[in-house]
Amino acid sequence: MLRNLRQVVAVVLAGILVLVCVGRAGAEDNTLFPLPWKAYGSDGNLRQQAILNSVSNQKISAYPGETVYVTTFFSVYNMANPLERQQLFLIDSWTPQWPPPADYYYVIYDGVPGLAPGTSQALEVPIKAPVIPGTYYLWFCSTTGFNAQTAINSFSNILPPIAHMMITVTPRDSVAFLVSDSPGGKSTYGWVAGQSIKEGMVPIGTVYYTPGVQYFAASVESMTAIKSRIIWVICADEERPSIEKEFRKSGFVGEIRYTEGKYISFTVSDNISELSAPFAKGDIVRYRLFVSNTGWLPLDVVTTDFSVSRPGLAPLWTDTKSLTALPVGATATTEMNWPVPQSTDGSEYLIKSITSGFEGPGKSGISYHAEKMTTIVTAPKFPNSLIIPIVLGIVALGLIGAIVVSSRRKSAGKVRRGNPNHPAGRR
Repeated sequence: MLRNLRQVVAVVLAGILVLVCVGRAGAEDNTLFPLPWKAYGSDGNLRQQAILNSVSNQKISAYPGETVYVTTFFSVYNMANPLERQQLFLIDSWTPQWPPPADYYYVIYDGVPGLAPGTSQALEVPIKAPVIPGTYYLWFCSTTGFNAQTAINSFSNILPPIAHMMITVTPRDSVAFLVSDSPGGKSTYGWVAGQSIKEGMVPIGTVYYTPGVQYFAASVESMTAIKSRIIWVICADEERPSIEKEFRKSGFVGEIRYTEGKYISFTVSDNISELSAPFAKGDIVRYRLFVSNTGWLPLDVVTTDFSVSRPGLAPLWTDTKSLTALPVGATATTEMNWPVPQSTDGSEYLIKSITSGFEGPGKSGISYHAEKMTTIVTAPKFPNSLIIPIVLGIVALGLIGAIVVSSRRKSAGKVRRGNPNHPAGRR
């Protein structure tokens, strides 16, 4: 009997332990209803005639203030009066008052569903997340009213804690920008700021610094005072070491990103495709050079020095052309016109150009950049203009010779036929 009693006690204790564990599990999970589930009425009780069958996402994640879209699938019917009007809502748990103001509930149905089985619909609902990070809930609610406003006014008391949906608001990474106060730096900043937003960051401040200044202590101090987790630096590549040094001295422990450029930079190209045909003596070689400002500052002075020479020999001809005020992103053209010498005996000619760009009026800027370009043109021994006449002359002489020979043969034949005593085959 004692053994049986022990077995009974063990079973009872095991049952109690199971109930306690189940109870704890239920308490821990006692925040969301398993779907499908009934709607709350304005009195806090569940109404069986309105069911939230499913949602596209019952546990939503969002950034502060972000609008997320959730598709709800619900059913509703009238229990007795087939003409009764029903309203369905999603109500935010973070509503500041009861009844909820307009921005804190969503009307998902307002109509006459009819008797069972009533109406079933799917609707996408835009839900605006709270601006303060945390965990929040949404209630699926149903009531009967003349219209939606009358119906929502009946929800004058807070609803029970168990909800139908949950939304977790997590803070975005904050980002601040240290930007070169130059046209190219500002243009790059616009792109970078847009990229940071796409990555889920929140821009919270911008500090500009003067281009060419190597003392960044004050700028870095202003950046760290913003208290951003990420600092994005948009600077010229030659300035990055100085900026990094100041950040190390500041003790900043967040993430630093760099987007670098050049203050003075440009590309050059020419019209080589138009110069592929040989030139004749006395022709004009029109050589054009295209300069594109790819830097972060306008080019105040752009100078190109041209020279033409035989390969390996001293220049035969030189020229210098200048451009002024080439803005960031702009392209300008400069042209050199070189007459092919009358004394050319057929050769290649080398066109060289050295283009120099300066930041600062009258070449006074501290920044400087240069680009070189080399192009070859040809001038054959016989000018193109004489080739065709020479060929036509040779052909004409050949035809004339053939006609003369043919005429002589005809004349000789006539003489032989007119004189029978003339020995055949003799002239």
